[in-house]
Amino acid sequence: MKRKIILLSILLLCGSLVKNVNAQAENFRAVRADFGPVIPLGLEGFAIGWFTAIKYNITDQIAVGIRWEADAGLSVSSTAASATGVTSFGLKGDYYFNTNYPVRPFAGLGINYYATAGGSASVTGGSAQAGTHVGFMPQVGVSLGHFRLALEYNLILGKDQVLVTAGTPTKTGRSFAGIDIGFTIGGGQK
Repeated sequence: MKRKIILLSILLLCGSLVKNVNAQAENFRAVRADFGPVIPLGLEGFAIGWFTAIKYNITDQIAVGIRWEADAGLSVSSTAASATGVTSFGLKGDYYFNTNYPVRPFAGLGINYYATAGGSASVTGGSAQAGTHVGFMPQVGVSLGHFRLALEYNLILGKDQVLVTAGTPTKTGRSFAGIDIGFTIGGGQK
């Protein structure tokens, strides 16, 4: 079912792009790439991530494309350690509230396929889980020329697939927020 939802979303996006093949932003370059570090909020202990997105500016205010993100968290104490990893890939759309370069606030939505994994070990036992999930990623932020700052929320649907458990399992399929600190290549004013 998850794959059917993703396939349908891709087909709808491609159909929209083909229908609007002549549609392109009047004041901004057609293709842009956003990339940079992510600070995940809600993963285990110390967490860091990275995102990359390639988008097409259909109009001056609408950009669509694909986005990949990988996040990892690690927590260590004198008696236990746990780690969590999340990778997502999906379709992403942004709506820019104005065309005033360089300050452009935006809101976005992604439909993602998530792969999660995690494990913990302590003096009393350990556990490991992994799972694949479909989810959504709403996002708000501001584009400042070739710098981008955004707040995202990864709403991961579904439950974990437990591989091995001895003790209390960590939660790898939970939703979490993040702060994107990104840079943009292309997509600027013509």
